[in-house]
Amino acid sequence: MEQPDVEFELVGRVYSEDGVYRPDPLTFTLLEGANISQGEIVCIRHPRLENTYVFYQVVEVPLRRKAKDYEEDLIKTNKVFPDPERNYPRALAEQIGYIDPTSKELRPLLEHIKPLTEVYRPPPEAIKSLLQPDRNGVYLELGRIYPHERLPLYLDLRILLRQGLLIIGGVGTGKTTTMISLLIKLLRTCAEKGLHPHILIIDKDGEYGCYELVSLARSMLGYERVDVNDIVLRRAFTDADSLHKELLKLMGLHPASTSARALRAVVEELISTMKRVELNVDLIESLLMKISSMRSRGVGDLMSRLRGLKEKLPSLLGEGVSPLEIVELLKEKTIVHIDCSNASSWSEVVSKLAGLLDYIYEEALKDKSFGCLLVIDEAHFYVPERGTFNPAGDAHREMEDVLVGKIATTGARNGVVVFATTQRLSIVKKTFSTQIGQNLIAHKVEDVDLERLKEIAGPTLAEVVRILPRGYALVKATANPLKRPVIIRVEKLASPLSAMTTCLDRWKG
Repeated sequence: MEQPDVEFELVGRVYSEDGVYRPDPLTFTLLEGANISQGEIVCIRHPRLENTYVFYQVVEVPLRRKAKDYEEDLIKTNKVFPDPERNYPRALAEQIGYIDPTSKELRPLLEHIKPLTEVYRPPPEAIKSLLQPDRNGVYLELGRIYPHERLPLYLDLRILLRQGLLIIGGVGTGKTTTMISLLIKLLRTCAEKGLHPHILIIDKDGEYGCYELVSLARSMLGYERVDVNDIVLRRAFTDADSLHKELLKLMGLHPASTSARALRAVVEELISTMKRVELNVDLIESLLMKISSMRSRGVGDLMSRLRGLKEKLPSLLGEGVSPLEIVELLKEKTIVHIDCSNASSWSEVVSKLAGLLDYIYEEALKDKSFGCLLVIDEAHFYVPERGTFNPAGDAHREMEDVLVGKIATTGARNGVVVFATTQRLSIVKKTFSTQIGQNLIAHKVEDVDLERLKEIAGPTLAEVVRILPRGYALVKATANPLKRPVIIRVEKLASPLSAMTTCLDRWKG
């Protein structure tokens, strides 16, 4: 029989105890002395195509031992006879597929598998064809694949930016570190490709101001930090009727007055030109400029009232940064970082951010050249599952309407995509986690969250997440070319600011 290249290590042969052989899943018995680990990638020869291998991922590694009636009695008396010859290490593997020699695409094997087919551990070079199938694609290297940690795991950036990303894990498991490291890789990759990303980070605890991320953003188009307390919600108008009514109310004008009719003509002209305007001092100045050239009745009274409104408007609106100004910042900078760590009222924060995200979504619909990545840290504080906890009261409904109803559902196809982290799947809005959960990175997870994770990633490898050490994660992502859950060691490029100091540091001196 023709042997494969020497780099392919023979580890076992296909064997089914019930005598039924399927292309998926694959059961095989290991050769004496061979070893295999859960999560590892193995392969067999394609039954028909030459020099082509079908790849599988090992999901279970049971050991079968032929039982003897007397063995338990020997254990009771501690007179055991190990007899390793009766041990049969086995493995259950689920199909990844094979690379079609013609199209170079990943395809499933749908043909018969012969009994006793040889099973190999492929060399790293063979697996790399699976990890980066499109040579012209844009990939982010997330970490190294467990158990040997020799092979990198890549995520297809095009798919990530089409579907979104969700990272889950308890306090201190590394989810924020993973997100920061991923953002650094994304920025570096974009810089190499000549791309100009625009990222809005909504940071609950001020974690994302680390030097590595900030300095990288500044070396591109720039970085801007905005304290959430400085954001002021100001009304924006897209139709002349609403703006006209608001101005009449603020100036105390009757709708039937000559001044009101003169104002109506100017407002309609302004809206037809600008499409969307914000009620601020600049708007009043634009109106004054246009009205000053008019010769109709009531113009003098209207000019006087507008000047009065211009003087009192700052006190009515309050000082600060408006959502429209943040959108303009976002168009100019690589990263706009909204720090919520000093917020005094969480309901006010959620209400402000709901208004801001609505502005961003509407701007992306209007301006086809504008695309934005929203990074939301601790998403359960903004869109919690009802009945779990409610830190912002009725403001959560405003955020749900925007973040779940618009952005998570249709945002990615319109240029606004969400990358989010959350401590627990059970306390974040299920609709939200389902929409962006096609690409999931899970650090250590337990209890009810594990059941939710099994629904998304399948039961086998999800169980392993309970015992993952810090820095390791389960990746279940359509952006992963393997299309299989994979355990990796995340490559850490930076740490969140909270990791720099703990209570131990505060207790010194």
